Amino acid sequence: MIGIILKYSNFYNKPIPENPIGLITHLPKNEVIVTIAKINTLLQPQGYRNSDNSKETQIECLKAIILQDKKNTPLEYRRTFQRYKEYLNNLPEEYTVFTRGCCLYALNEILQSDNFLKVDKKKYLQEERLGIFDYLLCCNERILNFSNVEPYENITGQGLNFFEFFAFNQMPFNQYSITINSLTKLYKSAIFLKCLMNDDSTKDHLVNYFKSKYGLDDIEEFFKVFIYSFLKMYDEKLKIYHLKIDNQQKAIIKIIKGFSDNTPIKTVNHDDVKILDFLAVKKNPIFSWEILSSDDFTGFVVLDMAFLLEKMDSFFINDFWFDYLKTHSDFNRKAWGNFIGSNFFEPLVEDVISNTFSNKYDYSIKLLDDLKITLPGKPEIEIADVYIRQKQKIACIEVKSNFINMVDGYKSVTNIEEFKALDLNKFYKSFGLTQMLDTMKNFHIYKNYLNDGELNLNRKLHLYPIILVNEPILSSGLFNFPLRQQFENMLSEENIAQKSKEHIIWPLVIINIEEFQELEQSIQDDDIDFFKILDSLIDKTSIHGKISKNKYKTLLTMHNLINEKIEFDKLFPSRLKDFKWTFAKE
Repeated sequence: MIGIILKYSNFYNKPIPENPIGLITHLPKNEVIVTIAKINTLLQPQGYRNSDNSKETQIECLKAIILQDKKNTPLEYRRTFQRYKEYLNNLPEEYTVFTRGCCLYALNEILQSDNFLKVDKKKYLQEERLGIFDYLLCCNERILNFSNVEPYENITGQGLNFFEFFAFNQMPFNQYSITINSLTKLYKSAIFLKCLMNDDSTKDHLVNYFKSKYGLDDIEEFFKVFIYSFLKMYDEKLKIYHLKIDNQQKAIIKIIKGFSDNTPIKTVNHDDVKILDFLAVKKNPIFSWEILSSDDFTGFVVLDMAFLLEKMDSFFINDFWFDYLKTHSDFNRKAWGNFIGSNFFEPLVEDVISNTFSNKYDYSIKLLDDLKITLPGKPEIEIADVYIRQKQKIACIEVKSNFINMVDGYKSVTNIEEFKALDLNKFYKSFGLTQMLDTMKNFHIYKNYLNDGELNLNRKLHLYPIILVNEPILSSGLFNFPLRQQFENMLSEENIAQKSKEHIIWPLVIINIEEFQELEQSIQDDDIDFFKILDSLIDKTSIHGKISKNKYKTLLTMHNLINEKIEFDKLFPSRLKDFKWTFAKE
């Protein structure tokens, strides 16, 4: 988590109420949900790929609660707003009140509660709406209750790696600070749907799933409607994502209602860290907005745009298996994971890398099957999933499609004992470190079987180990550093020199597939060089040499470097901007 989050007990100098949601249940549920959805939108503004936690935006979030932005605001409202605004402005720069995680926590509980006022009010007193502010402070408090990090000495004193512990311990919070690129995310979704539609083992299941879930037979129409809806969702005046759909468009309404099902009412366990998975919001990132609805229109508000986009990508991968394939097909969990890797993710990687380097004739690119070799007396092996070479610089890339799940305990570490119980060897193997170690260990054997005629086998090689992941948490700063440490330890344990007469093995780099998509246009246009940007990242995150003024530099990621090096418009590959990949008719 970045910065210091303000808690209820900090603000009022007293414990949170026994039942914090009682601070807002005197208000209509729709009113509270729309207010918090607007705050969440302000923190993730349209046209930006990074969260906006500036003081100015924090003040705008406060306005959303006190309604300061309405015309002819009563004097008492203005005075109340000024008092709270002054408090926020006087907080040290590192403090913040409103965060995406706070909004998701609140929405997750509110969706599962049925204790709200059952009739709408037309007007509200300021004291009533300020309950939303207090309730969000309580949500901050409850989130931070899971974030009590053990002292450094307690962890290292037990022979544990502090940064490794910290990465897992902070994962429940860190995962919601990750931002997404809407265009590349939608492109991934289209590739996945086409994969399912074109495979004999899944196409009939997909048709049946969409028919039972959304009442639709035309899946192509489903995706086109989703794109169309996405492009029209943002209300510039209200600063919120919403939909107002003509009731004659019954097919569209069926689709949207599939993303806004009624959430089962149940009591939330605030002592279980698994609450931070926010399943209620993930399942239903859209909420029916009765104020926009009439005899002519049906209205919806988007609770979290990132979750809505994930609903067509990573969430759909899980939903389709759990909700349908698990009971209607021969796919078990492992087989489904293998299908995702070989039938969807690897072809996606091939598509992205082939397009990225399509006009780079000084590069040698080998992908997947081209990297399978047979050594004398041994079965077939794969050197790597991707090989990218320029002169004597070689990127060896392992591709990993899997996500970190809650079941194995990796996303729910709250103390040292839970960390000790993790199977870290299994974790590192599942995300490619073991395979990469083998590649580095035996590369001087493997290089003779590459059939790369322009590689000088007698000169020193510069090897760049890269893990290309689907899981965005792994490419975040908190995980990048301990993964690099772990890989260096693995090299040392195998007596593999990082520097020798034959090679230099550069530090491990973790890249998310969507980050690679953001590199595509700038590499094609020669704005950046692939290996130079790797060198820049390695240099900026090096823990050797002079001490940097920036003590957090080891946590810098490819995402940070992309922000620094690439113009905003170049984050979206030109080939995607015509939207022909959305099943549009030629």
